Amino acid sequence: MRAVLLSGALVAAAAGCADGCEGTVDDFPDYFPELGEIPDGHVYFLLSYELGDCTQEAIYAQENRMAWRDDAGVTHESEWQEWVWFEGRQLAPDALEAQYLNCACTDCQPGCNVVAPAIGTVFEVAPNHGLLFDWDGQIWSREQCDPETACTLPRPAAPGRYTVQFFVGWAYRHSPDYTDYRIDGSFEVGTVEFEYPRDQVVWYAYSCPEGRSGTR
Repeated sequence: MRAVLLSGALVAAAAGCADGCEGTVDDFPDYFPELGEIPDGHVYFLLSYELGDCTQEAIYAQENRMAWRDDAGVTHESEWQEWVWFEGRQLAPDALEAQYLNCACTDCQPGCNVVAPAIGTVFEVAPNHGLLFDWDGQIWSREQCDPETACTLPRPAAPGRYTVQFFVGWAYRHSPDYTDYRIDGSFEVGTVEFEYPRDQVVWYAYSCPEGRSGTR
């Protein structure tokens, strides 16, 4: 699943919540109103940019994609996000990574599924714009596979309280042929705790001097 860049005046001001407090949907009656119905077990992670006292025209967020080959020899391309992670990789090292390098544990050999190096894409998030990633509640983990291989298999996340970290950068760089884009100096801007599967929207609005966050 790729991240989706959302445009328009998406972020509404919230009085009394300028210090990074965690709020509810009641704080933001007009926040991302076009989200619609969220499937059961899914969580929408949202990152937006509120200019505040910031002087930068935009923040940047990174997504990676990689080609991989399944057990039938068919090549696929999948993505994973660098701008949102579970804190300390608390679920699994590959919790939010997509199904790249995914072949059956019994057949997988070290590096057997690697088709090409990962390629980065950078999203430019302008003021009052946002980025959305739809997480389906699956954790891609090597825990059930031979630790000597790079294989992963999905398992559903257990209900409970989790913390996600959001990362952005002020600049980016690219390869000489303009095919691979990377954030320059990515840094953590905030963390948000949420209850899974109760909370279906987890958001962080980056601003200066401080951002704010919430769940619903």
